[in-house]
Amino acid sequence: MNPKLSICIPTYNRAQYLTESLGSILEATKDFENEVEIIISDNASTDNTKEVVGEYLLKYSFISYSRNDKNVVDENFFIAAGLAKGDYIWLFSDDDAIEKDTVKVVLQNIADKNKYDLIVLNAKLKSKDLKEELKRNYLGVEKDEIICSKNTLLKRFGIKLGFISSIIAQRYIFEQSNIVDYKRFIEYGFSFLFVILSSIKNKPKIKIIASRLVLIRQANALYLTERWYKIFAVGSSLVLDELRKYEYTEHSIKKAKYIVLKDYVVCDLSYRKRLGASLRGVPSVLIKWYSAFLFFWIVCLPVLYMPKQIVQLLRAIYLKFLQKK
Repeated sequence: MNPKLSICIPTYNRAQYLTESLGSILEATKDFENEVEIIISDNASTDNTKEVVGEYLLKYSFISYSRNDKNVVDENFFIAAGLAKGDYIWLFSDDDAIEKDTVKVVLQNIADKNKYDLIVLNAKLKSKDLKEELKRNYLGVEKDEIICSKNTLLKRFGIKLGFISSIIAQRYIFEQSNIVDYKRFIEYGFSFLFVILSSIKNKPKIKIIASRLVLIRQANALYLTERWYKIFAVGSSLVLDELRKYEYTEHSIKKAKYIVLKDYVVCDLSYRKRLGASLRGVPSVLIKWYSAFLFFWIVCLPVLYMPKQIVQLLRAIYLKFLQKK
């Protein structure tokens, strides 16, 4: 009998973190081994990933391992999903972790395999060692919700849906994805987001789970300025613009772009300004893609040209305000 849930872990050269990730997943799958499979898709790692996984294969019959002949970057997400036998597919980052009751909660929600098209798990942003909490509510929700409109989903969460460890999808979403389409977005880091949003039904049923069940290991993939803005400014815009072909409204696309500015761009600008990092080329990129947004002109652009000391002062004031709340 096929499992209800396939947890697929695409990995590359992260043996140390993979051990922690698998440890949390195995702890959460106790008593549910007959309903779950774990698939590890190795993207031609050059570290000791194969040996580390080999130890788990000897102990757990519901874990399987596959190794690519070469590094195919984000295409490995879809190779991993293609190996899955479950009714639902959960792509999981090789350096994240989950709380002990996460698998139980997920299985309760997929007991009827046709009930939800997507399940979206809330998360906590954690430090690199997973000890310090950096953000307690990644999705910004306080109670469970059911969403029955893909436009509502996009407006509410935008590119946050591109975080793979939070998304459990009915298998049809991956089966209907077009390799030619998603390959166009691999270089921008948002091929997974595109597949989810372009393949979901027009009238889906989506469960948002407010409990912070996923632990995101923050700052484990730091990007140089040029690369970051290629992904989050250019790449996100290209994917969101493409969604016009899939019956998403201009309003929902615009709201999703606003989320990029508010929750990602302005935070990165502040971070790099405080470090004294070069932002050469960033103004022209942002003007090209976000000049239609008032938020860009009254918040992002001033931060770009503020002295480092002013940005540091404003951040200190903001943090004090949060503490009082």
